Amino acid sequence: MSINTVEGAKAYKASVEESINKELESIKDYGKKLEKALKKEKWDDVRHNNSMIASCFKHKKQLEETLPECDFFIKRAEWIESGYGSIVEFLELVLNKDMEWYKVIKEQVSSMSQEEIRQAIKEKNLSGTEYSIAKMSEKEALCEFRKDVVSRFNNLIKRVEKKAGKIVDAQHLQINPKGELDGTIIGEEATVHVSTIGAGGHSIQRFHFRTLVK
Repeated sequence: MSINTVEGAKAYKASVEESINKELESIKDYGKKLEKALKKEKWDDVRHNNSMIASCFKHKKQLEETLPECDFFIKRAEWIESGYGSIVEFLELVLNKDMEWYKVIKEQVSSMSQEEIRQAIKEKNLSGTEYSIAKMSEKEALCEFRKDVVSRFNNLIKRVEKKAGKIVDAQHLQINPKGELDGTIIGEEATVHVSTIGAGGHSIQRFHFRTLVK
């Protein structure tokens, strides 16, 4: 089942939650076995059950860390089913650029000494935000950038609805050859033309865009 549908995205989250519950049940089961092994002083069994409990906790934590991703997939699927597929496609292009920028920043910072980092921040060649991003794991950075996707989507919709009223049809919005949003959106009060103008995305400058609504 595709995560591009709300049904599929919710089913994916349900499967993750089910796996978490299974890990909890396994922890309880190994806990009972551990208790019995301790009473009987079967130390090999104690060691084994301790190890299995630790393994279950580790797997449970990994599964729990995917829950924000599950919620993002559900929200994304809701956007697609509401007719905002082109906006989703555009924001995913931006997300890819964010991840490319993250890799450049991380590589740059990892090659610097702490003194060089302090000097770069002092001289404003490296911002505190860039340094914080560089210290993140790839999974953490992706999670942060997905929060930005949600914020950008909401801001774009607000900009459009401020001029057009509640959106009725966004099917005429497309990604143009330059990779920008371009097209019309029909609202309850007006039909508007929406376009984006991108900047950055090279060297250590993060890609950003302006949204024009006319």
